[in-house]
Amino acid sequence: MNKCDRHKKEHVGSCMWCGKKVCEFCVARQEGTKKYCEKCAIQLGGVRREPLPRVGKMPLPASGRKFKFENGYLVMDGGE
Repeated sequence: MNKCDRHKKEHVGSCMWCGKKVCEFCVARQEGTKKYCEKCAIQLGGVRREPLPRVGKMPLPASGRKFKFENGYLVMDGGE
């Protein structure tokens, strides 16, 4: 039962957009392990996913405020 609807061949995966089972002949576009059927590949057109640049974690700016615990609550220290 794992056959392509169009060519009746064993399916090699599913379309990433519509989920349709595709055989090696139905794959119209492939990006790495992602496969797309002909209908979805046309809708994608020239759209390409660009990886986002890696951003390192930046430290939080110092607020100059100090906090302390009082009676189980976090309160701002009055500077006393």
